[in-house]
Amino acid sequence: MIPVQAQRATLGTFELSATHAGDIDVILEDLDGWGAPASSAETEQKPGQHGVWVSDGFHVGKYMTAMGTIIAPSRDQAREKFDELVSAATLTDTTLTVIEGSMTRAVTVRRTGDVTYQPEADGCLVNWSTVLIAADPRKVTTDLTASTGLPATSGGMTFPMTFPFTFSETVTSGVVTLTNPGNAPGRVTLKITAGVGGLTGPAVTHIASGTVLQFAASLTIPEGNWIYVDMEARKVLENSQPGAERNGWVTGRGWSEFQPGANQWAFTAQSGVGTMEVTATPSWW
Repeated sequence: MIPVQAQRATLGTFELSATHAGDIDVILEDLDGWGAPASSAETEQKPGQHGVWVSDGFHVGKYMTAMGTIIAPSRDQAREKFDELVSAATLTDTTLTVIEGSMTRAVTVRRTGDVTYQPEADGCLVNWSTVLIAADPRKVTTDLTASTGLPATSGGMTFPMTFPFTFSETVTSGVVTLTNPGNAPGRVTLKITAGVGGLTGPAVTHIASGTVLQFAASLTIPEGNWIYVDMEARKVLENSQPGAERNGWVTGRGWSEFQPGANQWAFTAQSGVGTMEVTATPSWW
């Protein structure tokens, strides 16, 4: 029987808090470092005065130490399960997913240092630990996505009128609204797709900050093609193709973030028809 644990976690696809096949228990006893990351701020003593100067601070990468036990019916089974844990603690990016109560959040990590192995009870119980680093210390959940067309009004009354009157006006605001429930700015990506006849000179405004991502007025995206924008990486790709970078099309570099709380992005263009899809990642420190 797995004991009640304050945190349950999965490293890649390996469950750190579960009963595995063969009646093998993997128990996560502690995940040190899961809290908020440290600051990069540095201090310098004020000469001849009390106090210090403090530099601007930024969140640094976060080290976490996971530790626990493996309990198996036999020594061989315990060792084989430990080997699976070692394979999960990769030297390349993998996802650490942590469940606390009803909340599930994840960080991207890779292993640094040993995966310790300390067998007890004739090897049927193994104490283990491993140190992980999250270069990006933000905890995230499932992406949010919404889309809009360009601002437009269609339908409404037509003349001559006939009874009974009908009102079928359709309004497209040209604005996408998404809310970040977290306390950290999240990643934002855009997909701007040209409709019938193409799309010329699109622009995207993050309303709260007033930043505007403006594309050249001379740029016409052919019908059915699109521009993929990674706001955080500050990268623009034609048709999402790796290597097809098109940052030269950007004339107004208003890169925006998914700020905590409600966010709105307004979609406009010089001319043409198109849609904008916004994908944003809820994030916590």
